[in-house]
Amino acid sequence: LARPGILAALALVLTGSGLALGNLGSAGDLVQTGYGAALSVKIALVAATFALGAAALRRAEAAAGLAVLAAAAVVVSLLPPV
Repeated sequence: LARPGILAALALVLTGSGLALGNLGSAGDLVQTGYGAALSVKIALVAATFALGAAALRRAEAAAGLAVLAAAAVVVSLLPPV
């Protein structure tokens, strides 16, 4: 992996984590609300995308990346629990 790509991915994870912490009242909201459930799916897809990228499975990584975008669209369409 290229260093700029790793730094960009780290920046996305850190800013997304900060936003999620601000939008969730508690860790329980990840499983007790629709917003949290959608966010949990997005987190899992991001992790899968990173794993596929690390394994150099480019087509699968691209497909997972598109799934992350779809999950992000769902997350932003829902009201946060806070």
